[in-house]
Amino acid sequence: MNVLTVTSVIVSAIASTIASAIASAIASAIASAIASAIASAIASVIASVIVSTIVSTASVIFSTSSVIFSTFSANLSTSSANGSTSSANGSTASANGSTASANGPTSSAADFLKFASASVCFPTPAVARA
Repeated sequence: MNVLTVTSVIVSAIASTIASAIASAIASAIASAIASAIASAIASVIASVIVSTIVSTASVIFSTSSVIFSTFSANLSTSSANGSTSSANGSTASANGSTASANGPTSSAADFLKFASASVCFPTPAVARA
């Protein structure tokens, strides 16, 4: 082997090694960039879906809570109105009871006068004999 051939083989080996290293580095960088972009896109979509689901669920929960509290408030208003009606009915019943109580002594006095009048009209046998 002559010097030229040896030099050619050495230069060729060095060039091949350098070219292989450059190609490997470029391929590695491209693959890394592609993998990073894909992973970032997937993570972004997943995060977006999760946040959207959480916000949507929270919105439904707050809407449901609002309806429940509105219904509760309406029920309290109805209960209050019913309580007022019951109170008014109780007052009316109390007034009716007072009227009946006042009428009771009047009836009793009237009955007593009827009885006294009947006694005068129909004297007892002892009074009649005397």
